[in-house]
Amino acid sequence: MLFQKIYNIVRFIPEGKVLTYKAIASHLGLKDIRLIGYALHGNPDTDNIPCHRVVKSDGSLAKGFAYGGPGIQKQLLQQENVNFDHEGKINLLKYLWEIPKEQSS
Repeated sequence: MLFQKIYNIVRFIPEGKVLTYKAIASHLGLKDIRLIGYALHGNPDTDNIPCHRVVKSDGSLAKGFAYGGPGIQKQLLQQENVNFDHEGKINLLKYLWEIPKEQSS
């Protein structure tokens, strides 16, 4: 049930935008941010649940991206015109997607 709630948020992150693990956890009232990562590692539908669009709170990529590592995650985001700075981080002021208030949690 919890994982399904996580997937229901992630599935709506638009192309060219990202969301943080922390924002998802906060939206769901979770204290353990790692639960988001656990759920995304078990993503049952990578075609419709774009887990590559979930990043760390500082705009960096998690080393444990389950579907090919952070290099693949970066490549997928760059294909969506998400840019990285010289430190390999995403400008969250530009690319962060906000979860709509009406989206169910």
